[in-house]
Amino acid sequence: MHAMGIDDAYRVQHVLVRNANGVTELVTIEDAGPFVRKKMPLQSANRAVWAALAGSACPRLPQVAATYEMPDWFVAVYDYVPGESLANAVERAGALGAVIAAQIAQDVCEALLALHALHIAHLDIAPANIILAADGAHLVDFGNARVLGSLDAASAGAADKAATGSGAAGASRPKGTWGFAAPEQYFYKADERSDIFAAGRLLGYMLTGIQPDDENIEEFEAALLDEDRVPVALRAVVERASRFEPSARYQSVDELSLAIFRALQGDGADTAVDHAAADKDNAVRRDEGKRQSGPQQRVDGRRGPRPAQIALVVLACATALMSLTVCGKVLMGRKGEDQQTAGQQVPGDALGTSGSDGGEQLDGDNESNTVSAEATASDIERAYQSLKISESGWHVDSNGYVDYALTIQNTSEDLIVEYPEVIITGRAADGSVVFSKSQVMGVVYPGYDLTFACMTGDGTAPATVEFALSKPQDYQVSVGTGRPTEYKVLDLSARKDGSGKLTVSGEVEKTVEGDEWLDSQSVWLSVILRDDQGRIVYGWNGFVENPGLGEQMPFSIEVYSVPDYATVEVVPIAQ
Repeated sequence: MHAMGIDDAYRVQHVLVRNANGVTELVTIEDAGPFVRKKMPLQSANRAVWAALAGSACPRLPQVAATYEMPDWFVAVYDYVPGESLANAVERAGALGAVIAAQIAQDVCEALLALHALHIAHLDIAPANIILAADGAHLVDFGNARVLGSLDAASAGAADKAATGSGAAGASRPKGTWGFAAPEQYFYKADERSDIFAAGRLLGYMLTGIQPDDENIEEFEAALLDEDRVPVALRAVVERASRFEPSARYQSVDELSLAIFRALQGDGADTAVDHAAADKDNAVRRDEGKRQSGPQQRVDGRRGPRPAQIALVVLACATALMSLTVCGKVLMGRKGEDQQTAGQQVPGDALGTSGSDGGEQLDGDNESNTVSAEATASDIERAYQSLKISESGWHVDSNGYVDYALTIQNTSEDLIVEYPEVIITGRAADGSVVFSKSQVMGVVYPGYDLTFACMTGDGTAPATVEFALSKPQDYQVSVGTGRPTEYKVLDLSARKDGSGKLTVSGEVEKTVEGDEWLDSQSVWLSVILRDDQGRIVYGWNGFVENPGLGEQMPFSIEVYSVPDYATVEVVPIAQ
Protein backbone atom coordinates (compact mmCIF):
# COMPACT_ATOMS: atom_id res chain seq x y z
CA MET A 1 0.00 0.00 0.00
CA HIS A 2 1.25 3.52 -0.81
CA ALA A 3 2.35 5.59 2.19
CA MET A 4 -0.55 8.03 1.70
CA GLY A 5 -2.96 5.10 1.85
CA ILE A 6 -1.35 3.75 5.01
CA ASP A 7 -1.53 7.16 6.63
CA ASP A 8 -5.19 7.60 5.74
CA ALA A 9 -6.02 4.16 7.15
CA TYR A 10 -5.30 5.37 10.70
CA ARG A 11 -8.06 7.10 12.62
CA VAL A 12 -6.90 9.96 14.87
CA GLN A 13 -8.38 9.71 18.36
CA HIS A 14 -6.44 12.52 19.98
CA VAL A 15 -3.56 14.90 19.18
CA LEU A 16 -1.00 14.50 21.98
CA VAL A 17 1.65 17.01 20.87
CA ARG A 18 1.98 19.47 18.00
CA ASN A 19 5.15 21.54 17.77
CA ALA A 20 8.18 22.25 15.58
CA ASN A 21 9.31 18.66 16.07
CA GLY A 22 6.19 17.40 14.32
CA VAL A 23 2.90 15.90 15.42
CA THR A 24 2.28 13.06 17.88
CA GLU A 25 -1.19 11.49 17.80
CA LEU A 26 -3.12 8.67 19.42
CA VAL A 27 -4.53 6.58 16.55
CA THR A 28 -6.34 3.34 15.79
CA ILE A 29 -6.55 1.26 12.63
CA GLU A 30 -9.61 -0.90 12.02
CA ASP A 31 -10.06 -2.81 15.29
CA ALA A 32 -6.43 -2.53 16.40
CA GLY A 33 -4.84 -0.02 18.75
CA PRO A 34 -4.49 2.42 20.19
CA PHE A 35 -1.09 3.31 18.77
CA VAL A 36 1.08 6.39 18.94
CA ARG A 37 1.76 7.90 15.52
CA LYS A 38 4.72 10.27 15.48
CA LYS A 39 5.20 12.46 12.40
CA MET A 40 8.68 14.00 12.16
CA PRO A 41 10.01 16.47 9.56
CA LEU A 42 12.00 14.52 6.98
CA GLN A 43 15.05 16.69 7.54
CA SER A 44 15.28 15.92 11.25
CA ALA A 45 14.05 12.33 11.47
CA ASN A 46 16.77 9.87 12.47
CA ARG A 47 15.78 6.87 10.37
CA ALA A 48 18.65 4.73 11.64
CA VAL A 49 17.37 4.98 15.22
CA TRP A 50 13.81 4.01 14.29
CA ALA A 51 15.04 1.16 12.09
CA ALA A 52 17.01 -0.20 15.05
CA LEU A 53 14.06 0.18 17.44
CA ALA A 54 11.86 -1.78 15.04
CA GLY A 55 14.11 -4.79 15.61
CA SER A 56 13.93 -4.69 19.41
CA ALA A 57 11.62 -6.80 21.55
CA CYS A 58 12.54 -5.07 24.82
CA PRO A 59 9.29 -4.20 26.64
CA ARG A 60 10.90 -1.04 28.07
CA LEU A 61 11.36 0.43 24.57
CA PRO A 62 8.72 1.47 22.02
CA GLN A 63 7.29 -1.50 20.14
CA VAL A 64 7.38 -0.17 16.59
CA ALA A 65 4.48 -1.34 14.43
CA ALA A 66 5.31 0.55 11.23
CA THR A 67 7.46 3.27 9.69
CA TYR A 68 6.86 5.05 6.39
CA GLU A 69 7.55 8.33 4.61
CA MET A 70 5.21 11.07 3.45
CA PRO A 71 6.15 14.04 1.24
CA ASP A 72 7.01 16.14 4.31
CA TRP A 73 7.14 13.61 7.14
CA PHE A 74 8.89 10.53 8.37
CA VAL A 75 6.28 8.57 10.35
CA ALA A 76 6.71 5.99 13.10
CA VAL A 77 3.79 4.07 14.63
CA TYR A 78 4.29 2.23 17.90
CA ASP A 79 2.30 0.73 20.77
CA TYR A 80 0.67 3.13 23.20
CA VAL A 81 1.68 2.71 26.85
CA PRO A 82 -0.84 4.27 29.26
CA GLY A 83 0.75 5.79 32.33
CA GLU A 84 2.12 8.90 34.02
CA SER A 85 5.47 10.56 33.37
CA LEU A 86 8.04 10.34 36.14
CA ALA A 87 8.21 14.14 36.12
CA ASN A 88 4.50 14.42 36.91
CA ALA A 89 4.68 11.68 39.53
CA VAL A 90 7.52 13.34 41.46
CA GLU A 91 5.96 16.78 41.12
CA ARG A 92 2.72 15.38 42.53
CA ALA A 93 4.08 13.10 45.26
CA GLY A 94 7.59 14.37 45.97
CA ALA A 95 10.70 12.23 46.43
CA LEU A 96 10.29 8.48 46.01
CA GLY A 97 11.31 5.82 48.47
CA ALA A 98 14.65 4.09 47.95
CA VAL A 99 13.17 0.75 46.84
CA ILE A 100 10.74 2.31 44.34
CA ALA A 101 13.41 4.67 42.98
CA ALA A 102 15.87 1.81 42.59
CA GLN A 103 13.30 -0.36 40.78
CA ILE A 104 12.51 2.42 38.31
CA ALA A 105 16.23 2.92 37.78
CA GLN A 106 16.61 -0.81 37.11
CA ASP A 107 13.83 -0.63 34.52
CA VAL A 108 15.66 2.25 32.84
CA CYS A 109 18.84 0.16 32.89
CA GLU A 110 16.95 -2.67 31.20
CA ALA A 111 15.88 -0.28 28.44
CA LEU A 112 19.41 1.08 28.06
CA LEU A 113 20.95 -2.39 27.89
CA ALA A 114 18.71 -3.24 24.94
CA LEU A 115 19.25 0.15 23.33
CA HIS A 116 23.04 0.04 23.61
CA ALA A 117 23.02 -3.47 22.18
CA LEU A 118 21.48 -1.86 19.08
CA HIS A 119 24.39 0.65 19.02
CA ILE A 120 22.03 3.49 19.94
CA ALA A 121 22.46 6.08 22.70
CA HIS A 122 19.29 7.77 23.98
CA LEU A 123 21.03 10.97 25.16
CA ASP A 124 17.97 12.44 26.88
CA ILE A 125 17.29 10.28 29.93
CA ALA A 126 15.12 12.70 31.91
CA PRO A 127 11.98 12.56 34.10
CA ALA A 128 9.69 13.72 31.30
CA ASN A 129 10.87 10.82 29.13
CA ILE A 130 10.10 8.02 31.59
CA ILE A 131 6.53 6.66 31.61
CA LEU A 132 5.39 4.79 34.73
CA ALA A 133 2.97 2.08 33.61
CA ALA A 134 1.37 -0.92 35.27
CA ASP A 135 4.26 -3.17 34.21
CA GLY A 136 7.03 -0.75 35.23
CA ALA A 137 8.95 2.13 33.65
CA HIS A 138 9.19 2.72 29.91
CA LEU A 139 11.70 4.90 28.04
CA VAL A 140 10.21 7.26 25.43
CA ASP A 141 11.11 10.27 23.25
CA PHE A 142 13.93 9.28 20.90
CA GLY A 143 14.25 12.64 19.17
CA ASN A 144 17.77 13.10 20.56
CA ALA A 145 18.94 9.49 20.12
CA ARG A 146 21.93 8.79 17.90
CA VAL A 147 23.75 5.88 16.32
CA LEU A 148 26.92 5.31 18.32
CA GLY A 149 30.42 5.44 16.87
CA SER A 150 30.82 1.78 17.86
CA LEU A 151 28.65 0.91 14.86
CA ASP A 152 30.56 0.06 11.70
CA ALA A 153 31.81 3.39 10.35
CA ALA A 154 30.43 2.92 6.86
CA SER A 155 26.95 1.92 7.96
CA ALA A 156 26.88 4.54 10.72
CA GLY A 157 27.86 7.25 8.29
CA ALA A 158 25.24 6.09 5.81
CA ALA A 159 22.60 6.01 8.53
CA ASP A 160 23.45 9.48 9.79
CA LYS A 161 23.62 10.84 6.28
CA ALA A 162 20.18 9.42 5.52
CA ALA A 163 18.82 10.89 8.75
CA THR A 164 20.38 14.33 8.72
CA GLY A 165 21.97 14.98 5.36
CA SER A 166 25.35 14.61 7.05
CA GLY A 167 28.41 12.55 6.38
CA ALA A 168 29.31 12.29 10.06
CA ALA A 169 29.11 9.01 11.90
CA GLY A 170 28.40 8.39 15.53
CA ALA A 171 26.77 10.43 18.26
CA SER A 172 28.42 13.75 17.55
CA ARG A 173 27.71 16.55 20.02
CA PRO A 174 24.01 16.10 20.73
CA LYS A 175 22.29 18.18 23.41
CA GLY A 176 19.82 17.03 26.06
CA THR A 177 17.86 18.06 29.16
CA TRP A 178 19.98 20.44 31.24
CA GLY A 179 20.91 18.90 34.58
CA PHE A 180 20.54 15.34 33.30
CA ALA A 181 22.57 15.43 30.08
CA ALA A 182 26.26 14.56 30.47
CA PRO A 183 28.79 17.39 30.03
CA GLU A 184 30.30 15.81 26.92
CA GLN A 185 26.96 16.10 25.14
CA TYR A 186 27.62 19.84 24.94
CA PHE A 187 31.38 19.89 24.46
CA TYR A 188 32.67 16.58 23.06
CA LYS A 189 31.40 13.32 21.60
CA ALA A 190 28.85 11.31 23.52
CA ASP A 191 28.74 7.56 24.00
CA GLU A 192 27.03 4.93 26.20
CA ARG A 193 28.54 6.49 29.33
CA SER A 194 26.58 9.67 28.63
CA ASP A 195 23.38 7.68 29.26
CA ILE A 196 24.95 6.32 32.46
CA PHE A 197 25.52 9.88 33.70
CA ALA A 198 21.88 10.75 33.03
CA ALA A 199 20.62 7.56 34.69
CA GLY A 200 22.64 8.44 37.80
CA ARG A 201 21.19 11.95 37.87
CA LEU A 202 17.73 10.45 37.36
CA LEU A 203 18.19 8.20 40.39
CA GLY A 204 19.31 11.19 42.44
CA TYR A 205 16.28 13.16 41.29
CA MET A 206 13.91 10.37 42.37
CA LEU A 207 15.59 10.06 45.79
CA THR A 208 15.57 13.82 46.48
CA GLY A 209 12.65 15.14 44.44
CA ILE A 210 14.93 18.00 43.29
CA GLN A 211 15.92 18.90 39.72
CA PRO A 212 19.74 18.88 39.38
CA ASP A 213 19.86 21.97 37.17
CA ASP A 214 21.85 25.18 37.71
CA GLU A 215 19.13 26.79 39.82
CA ASN A 216 18.77 23.82 42.19
CA ILE A 217 22.11 21.98 41.99
CA GLU A 218 23.31 23.07 45.45
CA GLU A 219 20.03 21.99 47.03
CA PHE A 220 20.19 18.72 45.08
CA GLU A 221 23.72 17.94 46.28
CA ALA A 222 22.88 18.86 49.87
CA ALA A 223 19.82 16.59 49.80
CA LEU A 224 21.95 13.70 48.54
CA LEU A 225 24.15 14.09 51.65
CA ASP A 226 21.13 13.87 53.97
CA GLU A 227 21.23 10.26 55.20
CA ASP A 228 17.69 10.56 56.53
CA ARG A 229 16.51 11.03 52.94
CA VAL A 230 19.02 9.11 50.82
CA PRO A 231 20.71 5.81 51.79
CA VAL A 232 24.48 6.14 51.75
CA ALA A 233 24.92 3.21 49.38
CA LEU A 234 22.53 4.68 46.77
CA ARG A 235 24.14 8.11 47.13
CA ALA A 236 27.48 6.51 46.24
CA VAL A 237 25.90 5.00 43.12
CA VAL A 238 24.51 8.41 42.06
CA GLU A 239 27.84 10.11 42.64
CA ARG A 240 29.88 7.59 40.68
CA ALA A 241 27.44 7.30 37.80
CA SER A 242 27.32 11.09 37.35
CA ARG A 243 31.00 11.93 37.61
CA PHE A 244 32.25 14.57 35.23
CA GLU A 245 34.86 12.42 33.50
CA PRO A 246 33.31 9.51 31.55
CA SER A 247 36.14 7.12 32.44
CA ALA A 248 35.44 7.68 36.16
CA ARG A 249 31.83 6.50 35.85
CA TYR A 250 30.49 2.97 35.60
CA GLN A 251 31.67 1.83 32.19
CA SER A 252 28.55 -0.10 31.24
CA VAL A 253 24.88 -0.24 32.12
CA ASP A 254 25.47 -3.74 33.51
CA GLU A 255 27.89 -2.25 36.07
CA LEU A 256 25.39 0.44 37.04
CA SER A 257 22.55 -2.08 37.41
CA LEU A 258 24.70 -4.36 39.57
CA ALA A 259 25.73 -1.42 41.76
CA ILE A 260 22.08 -0.48 42.36
CA PHE A 261 21.28 -4.10 43.25
CA ARG A 262 24.19 -4.30 45.69
CA ALA A 263 23.24 -0.97 47.27
CA LEU A 264 19.75 -2.29 48.04
CA GLN A 265 21.23 -5.53 49.40
CA GLY A 266 23.52 -3.63 51.75
CA ASP A 267 26.74 -4.75 50.02
CA GLY A 268 29.31 -2.04 50.66
CA ALA A 269 31.46 -2.89 47.64
CA ASP A 270 30.09 0.01 45.62
CA THR A 271 29.85 2.47 48.50
CA ALA A 272 33.58 2.63 49.07
CA VAL A 273 35.29 5.61 47.49
CA ASP A 274 37.15 4.71 44.33
CA HIS A 275 40.12 6.95 45.05
CA ALA A 276 41.81 6.46 41.70
CA ALA A 277 38.68 7.29 39.77
CA ALA A 278 37.90 10.22 42.04
CA ASP A 279 41.40 11.62 41.69
CA LYS A 280 41.20 11.29 37.92
CA ASP A 281 37.80 12.96 37.92
CA ASN A 282 39.09 15.86 40.03
CA ALA A 283 42.12 16.26 37.78
CA VAL A 284 39.87 16.47 34.73
CA ARG A 285 37.63 18.98 36.50
CA ARG A 286 40.65 21.16 37.23
CA ASP A 287 41.77 20.94 33.61
CA GLU A 288 38.25 21.59 32.28
CA GLY A 289 37.97 24.56 34.62
CA LYS A 290 40.41 26.34 32.35
CA ARG A 291 37.65 26.42 29.76
CA GLN A 292 34.48 26.43 31.85
CA SER A 293 35.13 28.75 34.78
CA GLY A 294 33.66 32.18 35.30
CA PRO A 295 34.21 35.36 33.30
CA GLN A 296 37.51 36.20 35.02
CA GLN A 297 39.12 33.06 33.58
CA ARG A 298 41.45 33.52 30.61
CA VAL A 299 42.92 30.86 28.37
CA ASP A 300 45.00 31.92 25.38
CA GLY A 301 43.40 35.34 25.69
CA ARG A 302 39.87 33.93 25.43
CA ARG A 303 37.11 34.38 27.95
CA GLY A 304 35.15 31.35 29.05
CA PRO A 305 31.45 31.97 29.79
CA ARG A 306 29.84 31.45 33.16
CA PRO A 307 27.94 28.18 33.68
CA ALA A 308 24.75 30.25 33.67
CA GLN A 309 25.68 31.55 30.24
CA ILE A 310 26.24 28.04 28.95
CA ALA A 311 22.89 27.02 30.39
CA LEU A 312 21.22 29.92 28.64
CA VAL A 313 22.72 28.95 25.30
CA VAL A 314 22.05 25.26 25.69
CA LEU A 315 18.48 25.68 26.88
CA ALA A 316 17.59 28.18 24.18
CA CYS A 317 19.21 26.14 21.44
CA ALA A 318 17.87 22.93 22.91
CA THR A 319 14.35 24.29 22.48
CA ALA A 320 15.02 24.43 18.78
CA LEU A 321 17.38 21.45 18.60
CA MET A 322 15.15 19.17 20.58
CA SER A 323 12.21 20.28 18.48
CA LEU A 324 13.98 19.74 15.18
CA THR A 325 16.94 17.58 16.15
CA VAL A 326 19.08 19.39 13.62
CA CYS A 327 18.19 23.00 14.32
CA GLY A 328 20.38 25.61 15.94
CA LYS A 329 21.98 26.63 12.67
CA VAL A 330 24.49 29.18 13.86
CA LEU A 331 26.65 30.19 10.94
CA MET A 332 29.43 32.76 10.90
CA GLY A 333 31.08 34.43 7.92
CA ARG A 334 33.63 37.20 7.38
CA LYS A 335 31.95 40.55 6.97
CA GLY A 336 31.84 41.58 3.34
CA GLU A 337 33.37 38.28 2.21
CA ASP A 338 31.87 36.80 -0.94
CA GLN A 339 30.07 33.49 -0.44
CA GLN A 340 30.23 30.82 -3.12
CA THR A 341 26.71 30.22 -4.38
CA ALA A 342 25.03 28.05 -6.93
CA GLY A 343 21.39 27.64 -7.92
CA GLN A 344 19.01 27.51 -10.81
CA GLN A 345 17.03 30.57 -11.84
CA VAL A 346 13.39 30.39 -10.76
CA PRO A 347 10.66 32.99 -10.18
CA GLY A 348 11.46 35.05 -7.09
CA ASP A 349 9.15 35.00 -4.09
CA ALA A 350 9.80 37.66 -1.44
CA LEU A 351 8.50 36.25 1.81
CA GLY A 352 9.70 38.85 4.29
CA THR A 353 12.85 40.83 5.09
CA SER A 354 14.09 42.91 7.96
CA GLY A 355 14.42 46.64 7.60
CA SER A 356 17.68 46.82 9.55
CA ASP A 357 20.59 48.66 8.03
CA GLY A 358 23.94 47.00 7.50
CA GLY A 359 26.97 47.99 9.54
CA GLU A 360 30.12 49.69 8.27
CA GLN A 361 32.76 47.70 6.41
CA LEU A 362 35.89 46.93 8.40
CA ASP A 363 38.98 46.32 6.30
CA GLY A 364 41.97 44.16 7.13
CA ASP A 365 42.27 40.96 9.11
CA ASN A 366 41.80 40.83 12.83
CA GLU A 367 44.58 39.27 14.85
CA SER A 368 44.11 36.49 17.37
CA ASN A 369 41.72 37.12 20.22
CA THR A 370 43.36 39.20 22.96
CA VAL A 371 40.74 40.14 25.53
CA SER A 372 42.10 43.20 27.33
CA ALA A 373 39.44 44.18 29.86
CA GLU A 374 35.99 43.54 31.25
CA ALA A 375 33.31 45.67 29.66
CA THR A 376 32.16 48.89 31.31
CA ALA A 377 28.61 50.23 31.24
CA SER A 378 29.51 52.40 28.26
CA ASP A 379 31.02 49.36 26.47
CA ILE A 380 27.75 47.46 26.94
CA GLU A 381 25.74 50.34 25.49
CA ARG A 382 28.25 50.63 22.64
CA ALA A 383 27.94 46.91 21.96
CA TYR A 384 24.15 47.21 21.81
CA GLN A 385 24.45 50.03 19.28
CA SER A 386 27.06 48.10 17.28
CA LEU A 387 24.89 45.01 16.76
CA LYS A 388 22.61 45.21 13.73
CA ILE A 389 20.21 42.79 12.07
CA SER A 390 21.33 43.44 8.51
CA GLU A 391 18.96 41.04 6.76
CA SER A 392 16.31 38.43 7.47
CA GLY A 393 13.79 36.34 5.64
CA TRP A 394 11.08 33.85 6.53
CA HIS A 395 8.68 31.35 5.04
CA VAL A 396 5.63 29.65 6.57
CA ASP A 397 5.54 25.93 5.84
CA SER A 398 2.46 23.81 5.25
CA ASN A 399 2.15 23.08 8.98
CA GLY A 400 2.13 26.72 10.08
CA TYR A 401 5.75 26.84 11.31
CA VAL A 402 8.23 29.51 10.26
CA ASP A 403 11.55 28.69 8.54
CA TYR A 404 13.72 31.77 8.88
CA ALA A 405 17.25 33.09 8.56
CA LEU A 406 18.87 36.31 9.69
CA THR A 407 22.29 37.96 9.87
CA ILE A 408 23.71 39.95 12.79
CA GLN A 409 26.57 42.35 12.17
CA ASN A 410 29.02 43.46 14.86
CA THR A 411 30.20 46.85 13.57
CA SER A 412 32.45 47.58 16.54
CA GLU A 413 36.23 47.39 16.30
CA ASP A 414 36.97 46.10 19.80
CA LEU A 415 33.90 44.47 21.38
CA ILE A 416 33.20 40.73 21.50
CA VAL A 417 29.53 39.89 22.10
CA GLU A 418 28.78 36.38 23.32
CA TYR A 419 25.39 34.77 22.71
CA PRO A 420 23.25 37.75 21.63
CA GLU A 421 19.53 37.15 22.03
CA VAL A 422 17.02 37.70 19.24
CA ILE A 423 13.31 38.08 20.01
CA ILE A 424 11.15 36.63 17.22
CA THR A 425 7.51 37.71 17.16
CA GLY A 426 4.83 36.37 14.83
CA ARG A 427 1.71 38.47 14.36
CA ALA A 428 -1.71 37.86 12.85
CA ALA A 429 -3.14 40.11 10.16
CA ASP A 430 -4.84 42.26 12.82
CA GLY A 431 -1.51 42.82 14.60
CA SER A 432 -2.17 40.48 17.53
CA VAL A 433 0.71 38.30 18.71
CA VAL A 434 0.59 34.70 17.47
CA PHE A 435 3.86 33.68 19.11
CA SER A 436 6.95 35.25 20.67
CA LYS A 437 10.17 33.26 20.92
CA SER A 438 13.70 34.11 22.01
CA GLN A 439 16.74 32.61 20.33
CA VAL A 440 20.28 32.84 21.69
CA MET A 441 22.96 32.85 19.01
CA GLY A 442 26.76 32.35 18.93
CA VAL A 443 29.76 34.60 19.52
CA VAL A 444 30.07 37.67 17.28
CA TYR A 445 33.60 38.99 16.95
CA PRO A 446 34.36 42.64 16.01
CA GLY A 447 33.97 43.19 12.28
CA TYR A 448 32.28 39.86 11.62
CA ASP A 449 28.77 38.71 10.74
CA LEU A 450 26.77 35.86 12.22
CA THR A 451 24.07 34.21 10.13
CA PHE A 452 21.46 32.02 11.78
CA ALA A 453 18.70 29.85 10.33
CA CYS A 454 16.09 27.80 12.17
CA MET A 455 12.40 26.98 12.62
CA THR A 456 10.09 28.71 15.08
CA GLY A 457 6.42 29.21 15.85
CA ASP A 458 3.66 27.08 17.37
CA GLY A 459 1.88 25.71 14.31
CA THR A 460 -0.33 28.77 13.77
CA ALA A 461 0.73 30.59 10.61
CA PRO A 462 1.58 34.27 11.22
CA ALA A 463 0.93 37.06 8.72
CA THR A 464 4.17 38.87 9.61
CA VAL A 465 7.33 38.04 11.55
CA GLU A 466 9.52 40.56 13.40
CA PHE A 467 13.12 40.19 14.61
CA ALA A 468 14.63 42.36 17.37
CA LEU A 469 17.89 42.23 19.34
CA SER A 470 17.87 42.29 23.13
CA LYS A 471 20.37 44.50 24.93
CA PRO A 472 23.38 42.38 25.98
CA GLN A 473 24.23 41.90 29.67
CA ASP A 474 27.59 42.66 31.24
CA TYR A 475 28.77 39.05 31.11
CA GLN A 476 28.07 38.89 27.37
CA VAL A 477 30.42 41.72 26.40
CA SER A 478 34.22 41.93 26.59
CA VAL A 479 36.80 44.25 25.10
CA GLY A 480 39.14 42.57 22.63
CA THR A 481 39.53 41.20 19.14
CA GLY A 482 39.27 37.78 17.59
CA ARG A 483 38.05 35.79 14.64
CA PRO A 484 35.94 32.69 14.08
CA THR A 485 37.21 29.55 12.43
CA GLU A 486 36.83 30.13 8.70
CA TYR A 487 35.91 27.77 5.87
CA LYS A 488 35.30 27.96 2.17
CA VAL A 489 32.80 25.92 0.18
CA LEU A 490 34.03 24.18 -2.96
CA ASP A 491 32.17 22.73 -5.98
CA LEU A 492 28.74 23.71 -4.67
CA SER A 493 25.83 22.27 -6.63
CA ALA A 494 22.05 22.17 -6.16
CA ARG A 495 19.76 19.61 -7.81
CA LYS A 496 15.98 19.63 -7.58
CA ASP A 497 14.03 16.48 -8.47
CA GLY A 498 10.46 16.06 -9.60
CA SER A 499 9.14 15.66 -6.06
CA GLY A 500 10.48 19.06 -5.06
CA LYS A 501 13.40 17.72 -3.01
CA LEU A 502 16.49 19.92 -3.27
CA THR A 503 19.89 18.22 -2.81
CA VAL A 504 22.75 20.59 -2.04
CA SER A 505 26.25 19.13 -2.15
CA GLY A 506 29.90 20.12 -2.28
CA GLU A 507 32.97 20.18 -0.07
CA VAL A 508 33.95 22.39 2.86
CA GLU A 509 37.59 23.32 3.50
CA LYS A 510 38.96 24.81 6.71
CA THR A 511 41.08 27.85 5.88
CA VAL A 512 41.66 29.55 9.27
CA GLU A 513 41.80 28.24 12.83
CA GLY A 514 39.71 30.60 14.93
CA ASP A 515 39.62 31.77 18.54
CA GLU A 516 36.57 29.83 19.74
CA TRP A 517 37.16 28.67 23.30
CA LEU A 518 35.79 25.17 22.64
CA ASP A 519 37.43 22.61 20.39
CA SER A 520 35.07 22.08 17.46
CA GLN A 521 34.29 18.53 16.38
CA SER A 522 31.80 19.26 13.63
CA VAL A 523 30.86 21.94 11.12
CA TRP A 524 27.32 23.21 10.75
CA LEU A 525 26.42 23.94 7.13
CA SER A 526 23.53 26.31 6.55
CA VAL A 527 21.72 26.18 3.24
CA ILE A 528 20.39 29.68 2.47
CA LEU A 529 17.90 30.19 -0.35
CA ARG A 530 17.48 33.67 -1.87
CA ASP A 531 15.09 35.16 -4.39
CA ASP A 532 16.12 36.97 -7.59
CA GLN A 533 16.57 40.20 -5.61
CA GLY A 534 19.01 38.57 -3.21
CA ARG A 535 16.63 38.39 -0.25
CA ILE A 536 16.60 35.39 2.09
CA VAL A 537 13.51 33.23 1.66
CA TYR A 538 14.45 29.98 3.42
CA GLY A 539 17.16 28.30 5.47
CA TRP A 540 18.08 24.75 6.43
CA ASN A 541 21.20 22.85 7.45
CA GLY A 542 23.31 19.74 7.85
CA PHE A 543 26.67 19.02 9.40
CA VAL A 544 29.93 17.21 8.73
CA GLU A 545 32.95 16.30 10.79
CA ASN A 546 35.38 19.16 11.27
CA PRO A 547 38.25 18.83 8.77
CA GLY A 548 41.85 19.66 9.62
CA LEU A 549 43.37 22.94 8.51
CA GLY A 550 43.66 22.90 4.71
CA GLU A 551 41.65 19.68 4.44
CA GLN A 552 38.23 19.14 2.80
CA MET A 553 35.12 17.27 3.89
CA PRO A 554 32.33 16.39 1.39
CA PHE A 555 28.69 17.02 2.24
CA SER A 556 25.22 16.41 0.83
CA ILE A 557 22.14 18.03 2.36
CA GLU A 558 18.55 17.30 1.36
CA VAL A 559 16.03 20.14 1.65
CA TYR A 560 12.28 19.61 1.32
CA SER A 561 9.20 21.80 0.76
CA VAL A 562 11.24 24.78 -0.39
CA PRO A 563 9.64 27.97 -1.70
CA ASP A 564 10.57 29.52 -5.03
CA TYR A 565 14.18 30.68 -5.03
CA ALA A 566 16.85 32.00 -7.38
CA THR A 567 20.16 31.10 -5.72
CA VAL A 568 21.55 28.74 -3.10
CA GLU A 569 24.50 29.31 -0.80
CA VAL A 570 26.08 27.35 2.04
CA VAL A 571 27.62 29.05 5.08
CA PRO A 572 29.78 26.93 7.44
CA ILE A 573 30.64 27.44 11.10
CA ALA A 574 32.66 25.43 13.59
CA GLN A 575 30.22 23.66 15.92
